[in-house]
Amino acid sequence: MTFSKKFCGKSPFKSDDDYKTKVKNAKDLLSKKDSVDNVILKFKQDYIDKHGSSSGGTDAEWKKYQQGLTNIRKGYN
Repeated sequence: MTFSKKFCGKSPFKSDDDYKTKVKNAKDLLSKKDSVDNVILKFKQDYIDKHGSSSGGTDAEWKKYQQGLTNIRKGYN
C-alpha cells in the first residue's frame, strides 16, 4: 500500500535541496560539537596534568579554569 501526500500531510522539506541543506547543517553541527568536546577534554587534562587532579590549584586558578571551560562551551552556540 502506498501513501499519498493527501493522506500523509506535507513534507517538512520544501525540496530535495532543502533536505540536503538540513542534513549538511546537522553534520556540520555534529562535527563542531565533537571538536568542542575534544578541546574541553584537552583543557581539562592540561589542568589535571598541572595540578594532579581537577580539584588542585589555588582558588584563583580554579576560577580561571572554570571561566575557560565556560568560554569553550560557548563554542556550541
